[in-house]
Amino acid sequence: MTSRQPLVYIILVNWNKWQHTVECITSLLPLIYVNYKIIVVDNASTDGSVKYIRDACPAVTVLINAKNRGFSGGNNVGINLALEQGADYVWLLNNDTVVDPDALSELIRKAELDMRYAVVGSALFDYYAPHKLQTIGGIRIKGWSGAFGVPRRSDDEPMDYVTGASMLIRTDAIKNIGCLDESYFFYWEDREFCYRAKLGGYKLASTSGSKVYHKEGVSHTKDNGVYSSFVEYNMTKGLVQCFLTYQGLRAAKPILARLAYRIIGNIKRKKFRNLLVICAAVHDGLHDVWKKKAPKICY
Repeated sequence: MTSRQPLVYIILVNWNKWQHTVECITSLLPLIYVNYKIIVVDNASTDGSVKYIRDACPAVTVLINAKNRGFSGGNNVGINLALEQGADYVWLLNNDTVVDPDALSELIRKAELDMRYAVVGSALFDYYAPHKLQTIGGIRIKGWSGAFGVPRRSDDEPMDYVTGASMLIRTDAIKNIGCLDESYFFYWEDREFCYRAKLGGYKLASTSGSKVYHKEGVSHTKDNGVYSSFVEYNMTKGLVQCFLTYQGLRAAKPILARLAYRIIGNIKRKKFRNLLVICAAVHDGLHDVWKKKAPKICY
């Protein structure tokens, strides 16, 4: 472990699921790494989350948004406070996770090896089956279309982006490339940030020594195998927006492959309303691309 002890702000975004947030905070308290502060950003919860979290965790800073700003907007509120307070890193951590005591120290150890590491990810395991590995750090893109991600099984495998469930981000990188893009309300913001970091000359990394247990699916439960309209919209909009922004016309194949997969799945399960949602999401994703700068190519 490095002798330097950078200041880390751990940021959790909560929306109506305070029980998960409190459990996550409880798992953070025994961290071996001690130079950290915890921020919870509440996205206008209506279930009394703020009171419950403050009562259970009085030492934690709770910031309250007047409206639900999504994953990106919620995290950005915490990031901005961390920057004001001189943080060296922010650890964006899903509130539906619990961590091992050395999870943060391992992330810092890896990040400090190379100042060009903008984002470092953890090994993610299934909370309900702790020996089941979800991925190490993030996802690598594979397949004829480049549309589908493949979990990583070692730190040595290529990685296209770090998954948002656990992202240690260097604040110097944020100062250079900006915060999370809030036009991605929910989903794809992790990939977009990592693409932007790589375009800015930074690198991504992971460490299997940092173990995080993730209740994957808490925020996007399915009905008969199909995502809700809210999730379907945000996943599809982010797909179109991110691929077109960073791959230009090369994005045609991955977008069409993903859309075909989602459309067929909804038709098979007779979720016809989701087809209209997908159309609206494609429209809005295209709109968000065209109103910004010309597409940037990211390989």
